[in-house]
Order: sequence, then C-alpha cells, then structure tokens
Amino acid sequence: MYISDLVITRPPKNATVLEDTRLLMHCEAAGNTRPRIKWFHNGDLMSRIGTNYKIRNTGTLRFRQVKVSDRGVYRCKVESGKESLFSDPAHLVVEAEVEIIKQTPESGKLILPYNTAVRLTCWAAGIPGPKMQWRKNGESIIDEREHGVIIENEWIAPDSILGSVLHTGNLTQTATFECEAVNQNVGGDSVQSKVFNIIVRQNEGVGRTWFIGEFKHGFLIMHESRSDLSSGFLSSEK
Repeated sequence: MYISDLVITRPPKNATVLEDTRLLMHCEAAGNTRPRIKWFHNGDLMSRIGTNYKIRNTGTLRFRQVKVSDRGVYRCKVESGKESLFSDPAHLVVEAEVEIIKQTPESGKLILPYNTAVRLTCWAAGIPGPKMQWRKNGESIIDEREHGVIIENEWIAPDSILGSVLHTGNLTQTATFECEAVNQNVGGDSVQSKVFNIIVRQNEGVGRTWFIGEFKHGFLIMHESRSDLSSGFLSSEK
C-alpha cells in the first residue's frame, strides 16, 4: 500500500479581522521535494500578486490591507511531484468600523419658519450592522411621542447599511438633533455621530413642511415644498 509523504504541516486557520489591517494566512507543507503552494479564494485560483495581497515564496498569503471583498473561504493546495493535497477550508471574516455615509441636509444646518416640520436622514455603514440612536437637545430619544418625533429605520443593505429617518412635528423652538451610529467589531466599539442645528424663526408660517433650500451664510434656508400635514407629523412621500 502506497503512503504519501506529502503533508500540510501548517494549514490556514479561520480569522476575523478589521478592514484595512494587515493579515498573514499560512500554508506550510513537507514532501519528498519542496512543495509548490497555490491559494484559492471561494473556489477560484488566486494569482501570485493581487491589488492588496501577495503570495510569498514560502506559501504565506500576505494581505497589505484587508478589504471586505476579501472575506470568504480560503484553501491552499500543495503539490510535490505528482502528488497534491488541499487544506481544509479556512473562513475569513472582515469587519468594518461604523461610518455615517449619508446625512440630509448635508450641511447639518437649517433655518425654518415658525411652526414647521422637517425630515432628517442618517445612513450608517458597518460590519456587524450598526445601531442608530437619535438625540434631541442632548437627550436620547427613547419615547418618540414625548419628543414629538417619528423615527423610521430600514436596512439599505442587509446587516451592513442602516438608514434612519427622523420626522419632526411642527417646530416652534430652535433645537439640536443628533444621530449616533454604533457597532461592535473585532477591534472594539466604534461610534460616529452627526449634528443637525435647527434654527426656528419666530412667528413665521404655520403648519408647513420644508424640504428644498439654498445656502446663505453657511446655513440652508428652507423653502416650502408642499403642505400636507394633518396631525403635526410629516406624511409619507408620494
């Protein structure tokens, strides 16, 4: 009975890393002749040099900066003479710190007439998926009715991009709103927030909703777009 002398002495292992960090995935083998080592990502043969990685002569797969697109299943294949052997699969999980990728209005500043409603938007990306917390004048919004707002959350991309929209009632006082995104990743907790300064002019306009504006002196001056408030909150868009 023939017994192969080819053996993988250091197979690749599962790993969970933070995006943009360095990573080494090892594959070492012994045989009658010096083994040749190839790498496969999700079943596809990898070239020796990629955009952000290089396969060393020793067989080690070295990532300069791991990206989310690098996650998946890795296997190495060792060859010696006519013999070849695959390693067991190694799973690479790439996580990412939270980042607010969209906010409306972009400037974070609004000047509104008295007794008007507004809509504020925050989109946050991160792996694992982020959570969103809103604050009004520094106080966390736990009870939406108490603060006169409606908050709607929706996954834009499953478990990675969360969209959050805050609808105010008709505002009669200047207020500061803040959206804070948080996720827990392999590197620890990551947090990012955006602040919206809403300045309300007194005794101007009644029961209107403002969406479209122009910049003046660093602030976004809102103009009336439509008026369809029946209960003090913003109705859904058509």
